[in-house]
Amino acid sequence: KVNTLLETKHRTKTGEIKDVLVAGSRVVLDGMECWCSTFVDITERNKADVRIRESEEYFRVTFEQSAASALIMERDGRIVACNRAGLKLLGYSLDEIKRISVFELDASFSREEIEARFEVLLEGGSLSLIETKHRTKGGEIKNVLVSASKIQVSDRELVFASIVDVTDRKNAELRLRESEERFRILFERSPIGAMIISE
Repeated sequence: KVNTLLETKHRTKTGEIKDVLVAGSRVVLDGMECWCSTFVDITERNKADVRIRESEEYFRVTFEQSAASALIMERDGRIVACNRAGLKLLGYSLDEIKRISVFELDASFSREEIEARFEVLLEGGSLSLIETKHRTKGGEIKNVLVSASKIQVSDRELVFASIVDVTDRKNAELRLRESEERFRILFERSPIGAMIISE
């Protein structure tokens, strides 16, 4: 019967340190009670665990400190993470935004359209610079460009989305079009003959 299981380190003949998992049990041999132990070298497993933790920490720091807004969502559209830039853009606290889904956030596409895009992502596809509108906590509509892809976190398939706010650019484009339209109308209706000459 195994009554001890512990992780420790063994030193090899060459001085190399190995991570090992030791199992021990009491056995009787030739009428003598002995302690029998077996061990498994888990050095490579532990190195892999360290690499995974380092990768996850790198992703977490990059995600949190990114100047671009970013969301992580479950397969069903529920928001499970949002970085600081995203919270600032949308006006939510982290606890608040984790209580809503992308269906409540998006003001352009129907639930069915978003679910269809999620299916594409979860099958290994990606979305790049999709123009849509997001509704902030205060009800303001933001024009945004969204790029998204599937990510694997442990055994979970999630959707990562990067969001760029283009509201100011869209408003500037609208003002420019309106200005050009006013000029065109004034030019065409002017009672005085006029022409435009290029250099």
